[in-house]
Amino acid sequence: MIPLNDPVWRKLYTAHGYEDVPAMLAQMRDEFDEDTKDFLYDSLVHQETCYPATYAAVPHLLDIARTQTEARPADVIASALAWVIVCSVEDHTDDPPFPQGLPRTPKDWARAVDWFDRSGSASTRAGMDMEAILRIGSDWYASVPQIGQLCTDRLKSGRKTDEMAAGLLMGVIAADGDADRARVLENQGDGWVGCMYCGATHHFLDFEDRRAIYPDTASGMEAVAIPTSARLQQPDMLDFKAGAPDRASTFATPAGPDAEAGAGRAIAVAEQTQSPRMAASIRNLFGHCKCLGCGRQTLLTQRRLGDS
Repeated sequence: MIPLNDPVWRKLYTAHGYEDVPAMLAQMRDEFDEDTKDFLYDSLVHQETCYPATYAAVPHLLDIARTQTEARPADVIASALAWVIVCSVEDHTDDPPFPQGLPRTPKDWARAVDWFDRSGSASTRAGMDMEAILRIGSDWYASVPQIGQLCTDRLKSGRKTDEMAAGLLMGVIAADGDADRARVLENQGDGWVGCMYCGATHHFLDFEDRRAIYPDTASGMEAVAIPTSARLQQPDMLDFKAGAPDRASTFATPAGPDAEAGAGRAIAVAEQTQSPRMAASIRNLFGHCKCLGCGRQTLLTQRRLGDS
């Protein structure tokens, strides 16, 4: 953990350039308000992008969440950290893996600083050394399983709204190495998944404990050519309006007792949320369905088999 009085913080930028992150973290220990929440989701993670200050702040945020005496601040911090995990692995092309938004070398760091200078968001800062970059990255990777445990503990601490439970379960699943599947929880019972074999996209809607699967007509270039009036007459939209999956192309088969290890852990935690809807959502998340494109049985994920 980088101490808050370490001069290196003056070189760590957020979405808005150079901010006094140590001061915000210190304030967060004393008072948690809406400005604090905005700082988490606007400065540290902005439009699914993370920054050097994001990863340096994570160990401090973990400590702050653990010492909170009220449930809401701890839950909000934990779910924000869950989202950091999901966004940190957005780019699967790194080899070896490196967190998204953390420059890999001093040269990359200088390039990022130049971008902020041109945008008028920051003045020129001294470059970073490799030791500092590696220290931030090492602290981050050590924090990932701790985030998963924090999210698990928060879920077990008392009843949550479905929205909060979904955010915390995202952390449990992402920390277990499945950020792609965790991302599906972002929109809870209404979202998109792809076939792990052919990549065909499917739209899903949850109706009680059933996950209805439809052809995707609402995203990608194909959607541009569909008039709004025609889109409203698509099976998924009609079922959404009616509140029943009468026009579904197929349904997800929920994960059963023989589910993979990660699925079993996530399902066990979900069942402790006291939300039957959320428990069913996780079982469906780790289930499978018949692809409407290639016809093969596929897991419900956002990543194709063999993608790296």
